[in-house]
Amino acid sequence: MIFFTDVQTTNSNYCLLNIKKYHLIPKLNKQIYFIDPSVLELKTNIEFSKIDLLHKIASSKPKYNEYITIDYPCDMNIKYSDLFIKKSIENNLKYKNNSHYICTIQSKFMNTTDFIYQFDYLKDKINFSNKIIGIGNTCRILKVNKKTLPFLSIIKEKLINEIKEINWIHFFGLAYQVIDYLIKDLHKSNNKCIISMDSTKWTQAVDYHLKWMYGFQCKKSNRNLYFLYYVHKIMRNHQLPIIY
Repeated sequence: MIFFTDVQTTNSNYCLLNIKKYHLIPKLNKQIYFIDPSVLELKTNIEFSKIDLLHKIASSKPKYNEYITIDYPCDMNIKYSDLFIKKSIENNLKYKNNSHYICTIQSKFMNTTDFIYQFDYLKDKINFSNKIIGIGNTCRILKVNKKTLPFLSIIKEKLINEIKEINWIHFFGLAYQVIDYLIKDLHKSNNKCIISMDSTKWTQAVDYHLKWMYGFQCKKSNRNLYFLYYVHKIMRNHQLPIIY
């Protein structure tokens, strides 16, 4: 598994980079960049402030280590779900021939039927074997429980069934419990498919020992420590090989 995180974390070689910091790339030294359209803006807006730049990047010849998605996560503002799904689909189709455009599947939040429909709709129109397939609407799912399990189980089942046709699957914003539930079985089902995820949830202490030693929230001075502690705990407890 490849673990992506924010640009401030110097011990990470795989960067989820907010479009507002795109100009920093020449000064950085990361192996791969996934360009985030700044999804948090959707909590109060229906469009990204840097939409013109996003489309300019997606329309140009891609740099070898830069990938981009212009998708609209429904969990940022559920009342605009229909609009966000429509806009995400339009961009997936517009850039379907760009192998560096991440085909991110957006569906109504924790709606199993809609996830299957949106997945199959895009798979029918886009060559998934030539794309990174992004799985959205997972950022706000923090636990595996009776409420979230039906949606998570459908995602896992669908991806395992389709994984032979996919070269790379990326999960956006996974929490600790969800990483174990989704990713371990995907690794077992097919070792040819690249599995990756991004998260900044590690900035909060992953266990009581770290919290007792340094506090619940990481500081600038110990940011790398929290990151490495989180990643190595996943590798140790869940037996997942992680590249970071």
